[in-house]
Amino acid sequence: MEADQHEEHSRRYPIPRVKPDRSGRIAAETLNFFAIHPGPHTAREVLKDPAVGSRPLADRGEKGIRMNLLHYARQGLLSRERTGREYRYELTKSGGKRLIYLWDRLGLTDPSRATTLEAREEMKRRLMIVDSLLEER
Repeated sequence: MEADQHEEHSRRYPIPRVKPDRSGRIAAETLNFFAIHPGPHTAREVLKDPAVGSRPLADRGEKGIRMNLLHYARQGLLSRERTGREYRYELTKSGGKRLIYLWDRLGLTDPSRATTLEAREEMKRRLMIVDSLLEER
């Protein structure tokens, strides 16, 4: 009898458990996409980017990316505008500030960590983005 009750309460289609990213790496990668490619972009365009599309959230597909972008828009990090059936997102000033904060927190703007030539080029690119975001203020 107890087994029958247990089956009644179990989900027919269980929701996959995704660990939340407390480090801020996913937010930094997403905001980085909007800093590198200025202008409004849809969720499909964000999903096609190899850096953003390879993260765990992309496993949930376009819906996961859209929900993430909506979350960032509600936080004020991205502006959101409806065009037809899709929404277009663009980086805001507070989103640029958050990107700089996340990079500093993750140690991605520390030149002493860049040991290889590729890491130095990536560091140089990040610092140029930081300069351009700070000039907009």
